[in-house]
Amino acid sequence: MTTEDSKIKQPAKGKLTYRFLGGAALGTFAPLILISYALPIDWNSVTIGATLLFAICCGLLSSIWGKNFIDAAIRVLNSFGF
Repeated sequence: MTTEDSKIKQPAKGKLTYRFLGGAALGTFAPLILISYALPIDWNSVTIGATLLFAICCGLLSSIWGKNFIDAAIRVLNSFGF
C-alpha cells in the first residue's frame, strides 16, 4: 500500500463553488417563504445579518456534505407542505 492510496480525493474547486451557491440559494428560501406568506418582517440590520449568516451557513454545509445536505433540506421543506 502506497501513500497515494491513502490520500483522500478532494472535489474540484468548481464543484465546491456550485455546491456552495446551491446551498446559499436554498438558504435564501426561508426568508422568501416568510415574505410570501405576508408575515411582517422588520428588515433592520440584525435581520438582514441573520439572513445572510443563514444563507452562508447553508452554503458551507452544502459544500461540505454535498448532496446529502441538500436532500435533507429539501425533505424538511417538503415536510412543511411547501
